[in-house]
Amino acid sequence: MPIGSKVELGLLRDGKPVTVTVELQQSNQTQVDSSTIFNGIEGAEMSNKGQDKGVVVNNVKAGTPAAQIGLKKGDVIVGANQQPVKNIADLRKIFDAKPSVLALNIQRGDASIYLLLQ
Repeated sequence: MPIGSKVELGLLRDGKPVTVTVELQQSNQTQVDSSTIFNGIEGAEMSNKGQDKGVVVNNVKAGTPAAQIGLKKGDVIVGANQQPVKNIADLRKIFDAKPSVLALNIQRGDASIYLLLQ
């Protein structure tokens, strides 16, 4: 449904059915926990770098899958499986295809590296 569409929702309030109308709006989510995208990078907190420049890793919890594959705070994910990643939505689309192997193209300082997940 496009942004701006009106949707009727049915819900229970105090045990009584109520219908409300809501208008769909653009999400303003700027940061996401990686486990909502792909379990293989669980433990990383990420956000859009801005102006379609990739997804920045804001934090990586020790001992998590994200730490084990080598993700580090400050890494910028710019590609996955040979597709450009401009933002979290792009990354989510690639993960939603459920690839058996995932190659992340990471900018780390001046270096470009690849991390593989299976």
